[in-house]
Amino acid sequence: MVPRLDKRTWVAGLLLSFCIVLTYMHVFSRGQAAGIPEKEFPAMISGWSGTDVPYDKEVFSVLDPDWTIYKSYKKGNTPAVTLLILRYNTLEKADLSHSPIVCYTGQGWEIEGTTLRRIPIPGSSHIEVNQLLQKKLEMRSMTLFWYQSGTGAYDNRGEQKILLFWNKMLGRKDHNAFIRITVDIPVGKTVEDMASYLNDFVRDSYPEILKFVS
Repeated sequence: MVPRLDKRTWVAGLLLSFCIVLTYMHVFSRGQAAGIPEKEFPAMISGWSGTDVPYDKEVFSVLDPDWTIYKSYKKGNTPAVTLLILRYNTLEKADLSHSPIVCYTGQGWEIEGTTLRRIPIPGSSHIEVNQLLQKKLEMRSMTLFWYQSGTGAYDNRGEQKILLFWNKMLGRKDHNAFIRITVDIPVGKTVEDMASYLNDFVRDSYPEILKFVS
């Protein structure tokens, strides 16, 4: 005769099974974190021609990215757009990226203004990003930045981390990235001119950003 299990035994068994599942998901997600991007970030994007920007690796060492993309893109006789992607393979590293305001002010730039921007993206309605206007002597430039997790773009890192934590609990990838895009504002061009210009670049490059970060 097979003995019947009492209620306490069933509860203990369910709790044990739940702990095993959580442990498996944690190990599985750690294994995923060692992955590399599915493809290299392209030098040509919808007519934009890109070249690598030399940088001091020690400068970025404090940010400790798993992968760094630093390129300058141009389309025809137009100002260069600088793209920086710092990709992190785990949730735990998401706190290492920070607002460029810290870097700009430390390098002597004056922040003229900050705002949120909504940029239309074909196939996904829009993304919301942060916009900075900065000035140094006679130079002015515009910067867009946001935090990327999978297909989600966040102007706030706190929101990004909530999703990353949920993904980790479900055993999904917790890859994430900090995205920064900068362009100088030439004499004779307005802020609105350059905002439209950066809109075009984000619209064209965003699908490649998704492939690289996901």
